[in-house]
Amino acid sequence: MKHEMTTPCEHCPFRTDIDGYLRKERCVEIVESSLRGESFPCHRTAKHDEDGEYTQATTDQQCAGASIFLAHQGSSTQMRRIAERLHLPVAKLDMKAPVVTTLREMVAVHCGDDEAHGETCAVVNEHCLAPAGFECGNGVMEGTEYVTTTCHVCGEYVCAACSKLVRVSVRSKKTNRICDLCRED
Repeated sequence: MKHEMTTPCEHCPFRTDIDGYLRKERCVEIVESSLRGESFPCHRTAKHDEDGEYTQATTDQQCAGASIFLAHQGSSTQMRRIAERLHLPVAKLDMKAPVVTTLREMVAVHCGDDEAHGETCAVVNEHCLAPAGFECGNGVMEGTEYVTTTCHVCGEYVCAACSKLVRVSVRSKKTNRICDLCRED
């Protein structure tokens, strides 16, 4: 894969100034694979077989938008790092290009602000349903699942896996959600 593009093309999914066209799940897939250091070919240069599957070709160009996104994270693809070490041609990226710098920003461009903003779980145990993020290859993958419930004691946002419903009293049927940090077992 070549690294000759300096700026993203007009329909690049990493651009901030486009009409969005990706689902939230596809945004997550693209960012996650990029953070793992995988190459992401520019859709203008990518070739596909008769079944519509991507087939790698020597003429493929690394997506400049993906490279700029990674540069904002302080990272790059594994192939770009190898090319730089071998002194192969690697274009200087236009870091002022209109490119998203976070997964949430990409989701907002493609799916709207409602899908991109919310509260993640404040507790985050090993089974958490809505962590704020997690380590992924060369960066941190932001959480994209959100919660709307809060702990009755501390007021922090919590998911169902990091909290329990507790009865207010023995006689009452009313329950309150209490996070794992505030609960006394």
